[in-house]
Amino acid sequence: MATSNRVFVSPGVYTSEKDLTFVAQSVGVTTLGLVGETLKGPAFEPLLITSFDEFKTYFGNTSPEKDGSSLKNPKYELPYVAKAYLQESNQLFVTRILGLTGYLPVKTFGLKTIGGINLGSTTNPSLGSTTYVPSGSTSSTYYAELTGKTATTGDSVPEFIAADTYSHNEWFTIGLVPSGSTSILTGSEIVSPIGDFTNYQWYNNFFNGTNTVYAYLFIYNSGTTLFNVTRFGYSGATVNNYSDITVAALRSRGRYVGSTLTLEVTGDTGFTIDSTTIEQNPLGEFTMNIAGATGGNKSFTCSMDKTSTKYITKVLGSDVFDKAYSDYPLYVYEAYPIFLKALNDRGLVRGLSLSEVYHTVGDDFLHEWDTAMSPMVVSEVRGGKVDDLFEVVTISDGDSSNSQIKITILNINLETSEFDLLVRDFNDTDENMVILEKYSRCSMNPELPGYVALKIGTSDTKYELRSKYIMLVMNEAHPTDAVPSGFKGFKADTLSSTILGNVMYKTEFYDAGDVVTYTSGVPDNTPEDRIRKVSLGLSSQVGFDSHLFKYKGHNADTTSTGFHLSVNAAGLTGDTITGFAFDCTPYDFEGTDKGKLDTVSYRKFTFTVCGGFDGWDVYRSYRTFEDAYIYKKSTYDACNTDNGGVFNVDLGNSDYYAYLAGITTFGNPEAIDINVFATPGINFKDHSSLTTQAIDMIETDRADSLYIIATPNYDTADEVINEMDTVGLDSNYSAVYWPWI
Repeated sequence: MATSNRVFVSPGVYTSEKDLTFVAQSVGVTTLGLVGETLKGPAFEPLLITSFDEFKTYFGNTSPEKDGSSLKNPKYELPYVAKAYLQESNQLFVTRILGLTGYLPVKTFGLKTIGGINLGSTTNPSLGSTTYVPSGSTSSTYYAELTGKTATTGDSVPEFIAADTYSHNEWFTIGLVPSGSTSILTGSEIVSPIGDFTNYQWYNNFFNGTNTVYAYLFIYNSGTTLFNVTRFGYSGATVNNYSDITVAALRSRGRYVGSTLTLEVTGDTGFTIDSTTIEQNPLGEFTMNIAGATGGNKSFTCSMDKTSTKYITKVLGSDVFDKAYSDYPLYVYEAYPIFLKALNDRGLVRGLSLSEVYHTVGDDFLHEWDTAMSPMVVSEVRGGKVDDLFEVVTISDGDSSNSQIKITILNINLETSEFDLLVRDFNDTDENMVILEKYSRCSMNPELPGYVALKIGTSDTKYELRSKYIMLVMNEAHPTDAVPSGFKGFKADTLSSTILGNVMYKTEFYDAGDVVTYTSGVPDNTPEDRIRKVSLGLSSQVGFDSHLFKYKGHNADTTSTGFHLSVNAAGLTGDTITGFAFDCTPYDFEGTDKGKLDTVSYRKFTFTVCGGFDGWDVYRSYRTFEDAYIYKKSTYDACNTDNGGVFNVDLGNSDYYAYLAGITTFGNPEAIDINVFATPGINFKDHSSLTTQAIDMIETDRADSLYIIATPNYDTADEVINEMDTVGLDSNYSAVYWPWI
């Protein structure tokens, strides 16, 4: 029989007392709060999630990746908890954490381009004449300047000439020879070492290194058994803007030995390049010689050809821990094979330099996490200039935000000042777009319902956020009748007088037969564009390298060129790689004859965001969130910046403080309504201080929730109970679970 605690007051009236001290204030619906690491998503801001599909949209899927600790714990435990919970409920708040330290790579090593040649005047060349021995005698006057040149057969030009026999007055040319010099010849023309090319296949290869491109007329004299050679010198040649661009950036692998970061390669002599081909063929093979501190000297045969089995990233890897540091002392931090191939296909580079790039990084990457943001979107040309309109910021933060979405602006109507904006999947193509969100009939006029900030939302919360992927940062002084017509350049960096980070835009719609690219100097057959399936700006037709959008360091000092729809922006200067602000279309977008932009639906361009950064120390395979990494403790101090580490000497910024910052985001019960709380990845033994901080937040700040505490990965319940007794957990707002599931 049940006992009663009712107290008789008067006939029919009783009272009873219940102790509500430790009872949650609202228990009707269970709402869980989680803090931890996910593959993507906004950082340090609790976000309400109602289904696992929505979780995947914001935070990514589950991942089996383990950390580098001896226990091999799950690196991303939170998504598994979220998935299990959302199978039973539909109210979950998630706070993602990112790093506060950054890392210290010390050096960046690189491969740089040799730019192509801009041919100067092709009239009134200077003349020189001599004789040449067909067998390729080194005593021939022009032998030295021809021996380094490659014939169509792959041999050197002297080897090509020496491989044949000749009849009297037979002749051939190399490059562009004035027609008057050949029209009077009586002998037969024979095959030239470089064919009949007078394009970049000639002038890129026969540049004298200063300001002249040479062409040659060879006429055989059977009486002397020599060639009479006339050399034509075309002055005014210059190297184009595509020289000294770093197309592969490498960094040392390393690891922590105790509190000390040990890097495999730090000196300027630890990395050299050898090749007999890449100075003429940038997609050829080369040998990298690397002196590692642990494994000694290593040699690797690599290529910048992405289709090759020796592609540099396939050989060396692209992460600190994806290959053994003793066998592969360097890894590829950034690579630009698509950009390099686009340059090569257009004859804009001659090759890759055998002069290595060495750059001291300093503290450029010693920085906390950051958010991806687009370059400034600009207006049409107005009064000889363009106006800044807005920037796009991703809701997601960190490295992953650099490659989640891209933006297409289309249907730009100059008469109504309206445009459409698409949020697209980063990996889709122009021909098969994956549209995540669409905003139609947008405007730059705040007085209209189509105002783009009103439709999408802004980062300053002035306009409510409506997008799941992006928000805008508006230029307060933007003109209200403008339309987006281009964008400024993406962040790039200077590496010891070279530039890291560049892209080739699509700047026009092609007609059938347009000469755009070449194969071995022969123009490719360019088909007519299906304009409805092609975008200007960043284009999947031309291609672009995702590494362009990576974080370039907080001291990045330059940008790539931007893009603009109008030829009238071509003369605008800027602090870019080329000195000009934009690569432009040939169309007069603001004029009466807009060319192919006369059709409103053809007025479109694509761009994306850049600069997101995780902020973790990439040389650690596990997080520094144990009690030893609390500010001013000996382990913390041993790893601070005064001792060559990454921890701040003035305030705590180890991974302990990243997790602590995530926990405190749930401290206000009026803002975040939960009644259960968990911190996947944090257990009461290894992270006792963080556990205590979370308990204190739940007990003191909230007093309305139950904290579910993770246990160490022990085999038995007795081990867990004994450890709990040692730690001394005592809270009416907490519970511990075991075993791991």
